[in-house]
Amino acid sequence: MSTYYRIHNKGGHRHDENVAHAAISPGNILELNSDNEVLKHATENGALNSGKLIAVEDALQGNGVTDDYAAADIVMVEVAESGSEWNLLVAAGTVLTIGEELVSDGSGCLMSADDLSSGTTAVPIAVAMEEFTVDSGEAELTHVRIL
Repeated sequence: MSTYYRIHNKGGHRHDENVAHAAISPGNILELNSDNEVLKHATENGALNSGKLIAVEDALQGNGVTDDYAAADIVMVEVAESGSEWNLLVAAGTVLTIGEELVSDGSGCLMSADDLSSGTTAVPIAVAMEEFTVDSGEAELTHVRIL
């Protein structure tokens, strides 16, 4: 397991700030609700209709990648561009190989497109940039490239 100190690695992005609808962790993929608040992307294998929104660490407050946001906190959000690289949360129980396509798991994390039900067409968000196994029972950060 690698240790990461920031969510954004390299490539294009645009900074934004939104109020958290509920608890959010740096590395979560996000969506907007009707009140313009951010929450964890909640549709398994769903498209990112609000844009490629990613919660990042609030370094200006001295917080790192393990410091979560609570409901009503101001969340540091980045809008990722295709080809940019990030350290995002991958769901527990996921085994990745380099280049593997990743989709939303419906809880703000990513999972392997191979874990979808048979016959389901994948809506990939990113590809894995490292071999990785999430076996701790909790989501963990891993290096990905946004599609």
